[in-house]
Amino acid sequence: MALIVTDIQHYSIEDGPGIRDTIFLKGCNLRCKWCHNPESLDTHISLGIEKNRCTGCGRCFSRCPQKVISSNAEGIVVDREKCDGCGICVGECFSNVFSIAGRRMELQDVFGEVMVDRLYFENSNGGVTISGGEPFLQWKELADLLKMFHDAGVHTIVQTNLTMPFEPEIAASLPFIDLFMVDLKVFDEDLHRKWTGMGNGAILGNLEELDRRGKDFEVHTPVVEGVNDNEEEIRRIVRFLRSFAHLSRYKLLGYHPFGLSKYDKFGIPVGYTNERQFPSRRLDQLQVLADKELGI
Repeated sequence: MALIVTDIQHYSIEDGPGIRDTIFLKGCNLRCKWCHNPESLDTHISLGIEKNRCTGCGRCFSRCPQKVISSNAEGIVVDREKCDGCGICVGECFSNVFSIAGRRMELQDVFGEVMVDRLYFENSNGGVTISGGEPFLQWKELADLLKMFHDAGVHTIVQTNLTMPFEPEIAASLPFIDLFMVDLKVFDEDLHRKWTGMGNGAILGNLEELDRRGKDFEVHTPVVEGVNDNEEEIRRIVRFLRSFAHLSRYKLLGYHPFGLSKYDKFGIPVGYTNERQFPSRRLDQLQVLADKELGI
């Protein structure tokens, strides 16, 4: 059994307590206009192209098995619809024009790569975090992988948009998850649909179900200028959250533009073009407001 993995990040201190390994799974069912990991959106293996590196040698044209690489007056061109992500062009290009996002990995190989860092987890009260994309898109494989870590005594976190059906997709992994980290980006359903491509009804219902089942969870809101960076929107989210017994934390995350360069690289249209990082002072003010509303 295999997963499509975008990346495995070792020694992370940003994705939960202690030192952790974060496994990024490929594929997401939301289309947040400000996404900073657009290479993780598609479920298939994706080809990245940095056209400014190309010297025009033409080596990739003849080496590509699918014959999907050519050039025009603007430079190198790839027919992404026909590209199967084989990655041969990556190894053949002397100028590092090409890169691949995503690889199929057997569960045992993922487990083995992460467990090399077990001593770091044990000494720091860390563990493994599985992120995305949206991990529950690969829910059967995810449940099996989480069970492997759980049985090995490793603390597990899943970062999720929580939009998938609770039964069976989320429930299958429930016994093996120590903490959920859930994104709730906008409370107003119409605005949520406008900015992410999907309503938030499933998210709200699944949070209620997690609480009923006694599962600990954090909720994160990425604060984006012109979208949800106002006090009333934050208050509406907090009013929904404050009755939950198993909410361990509510955290605001400031938008950053570091992913903008990836859109052109992977041939994805940009949905939110703000090149300014969200002001940290304003973020702190909104976090104080949220904490006060929660009674922290």
